[in-house]
Amino acid sequence: IILNYLHSVYHLIMGKWDPFPGFHKLAEVLESLALVSILIYMLLSLGLVKKYQKSLLDTVSNIAKINLQWIKQILIVLTLSFVAVLVFLGFGNGISSTELLYQWEAHKSTILLPYACMLYWLSIHGYRQAQTITLSKMKGSESGLRNGDSSKIIARLKYAMEYDKLFRNPELNLSCLSKAIGISERAISETLNGELQKNFHQFVNEYRVEDVQEKLKNPMNAQLKILSLAFDSGFNSKATFNRLFKAHTGLTPKEYKSQNVKEKHLLGRTIRY
Repeated sequence: IILNYLHSVYHLIMGKWDPFPGFHKLAEVLESLALVSILIYMLLSLGLVKKYQKSLLDTVSNIAKINLQWIKQILIVLTLSFVAVLVFLGFGNGISSTELLYQWEAHKSTILLPYACMLYWLSIHGYRQAQTITLSKMKGSESGLRNGDSSKIIARLKYAMEYDKLFRNPELNLSCLSKAIGISERAISETLNGELQKNFHQFVNEYRVEDVQEKLKNPMNAQLKILSLAFDSGFNSKATFNRLFKAHTGLTPKEYKSQNVKEKHLLGRTIRY
């Protein structure tokens, strides 16, 4: 970056006069190499974000507030932008006419300045919007589970969900659950993934959806908003609740409630008859 600025100042002072062509060529080469380096880091960053999002599903029950889709969008935009800049520079370096080259350089500067401003804005905006958590290594023994351990752990997990209703805590994560039932995070994760073929996020949210279903069947809750019932069951995002509810039941929350009302109405008519 420093060399690039020195290069720009050099052209600003010298204009068309080029007493140090070696410096000019070196700056151009390093500028191009820097862009290639940035492209590589963009791709590596996309991989890290993907890995992070996958890890979240094994650790937390609600990911609405730590959704990094905006970071992926920025990285994709930056990657495409730097590809465009490389093409832009390559086209400029292919111009043989001196007069055309200086016109190109002047035109390039007017484009790169707002582009640089955009990059600074994206960086500041991203820093202010960052919503991430630190994923610590799962605590517990490195060895596999012993025979019979899995069934005991599953029983403890079901008791914690069905009787203690831990899923109603919107901030519930693997660490909290581990402390509540006295079983290591690693053992819980291995049991969920190995025995139930579910990650932590799926396991907890299935209980939340079923809890909302029970509440919607209860006539006492007929006047309450569906979203209010969802929040009481541990959800903290309307979009996430709607998506998971439909994935689990095949119906939207409104459709499920409407169908339940119709079934009760038909049942009431049958009983009276």
